[in-house]
Amino acid sequence: MLLFLIKRGEKVNTITTGQIVMTYTETDNIIQIDGALPTTDKTGTVQLKNGEYFDFNVSSTIVGNVNINYEISAKEVGESTIAGSNIKLYLTKLNGSEEEPLMTPETYHEEAEENTYTGRPAGEMSLYKGSMNSSENNNYRLRMYVDENYNMLGTGG
Repeated sequence: MLLFLIKRGEKVNTITTGQIVMTYTETDNIIQIDGALPTTDKTGTVQLKNGEYFDFNVSSTIVGNVNINYEISAKEVGESTIAGSNIKLYLTKLNGSEEEPLMTPETYHEEAEENTYTGRPAGEMSLYKGSMNSSENNNYRLRMYVDENYNMLGTGG
């Protein structure tokens, strides 16, 4: 014996759309490590003199139920007398006058693979991955300094 149950009804299908505005803003300060000497992480991660850090802002205005995935990355460009593998990078998030570390200090290295989830291309160093699902305003501070193990003389001295 076979029994079939047929039920009539309605199902509401909903399509939700949203609006996303994401903005990157940088300050006038720049990182300049010309003539810099190798330094320890203890010193490099707290530098605050002109040319020792770079502040920027990532903000979003989101309307609706949407999510933005993003990644902060760095790319070595141009010629330099010091290889990127001798430069350390350190990223923090600014919360008022406090800084929240987002990474441990790392020497520059390029990721071999792209990140299709965030849109970061291959050949850049990933510093931080995040997402926003509401309107936010995030302030970041990047520091770059010469790794303490860099041998300026190149002769073991």
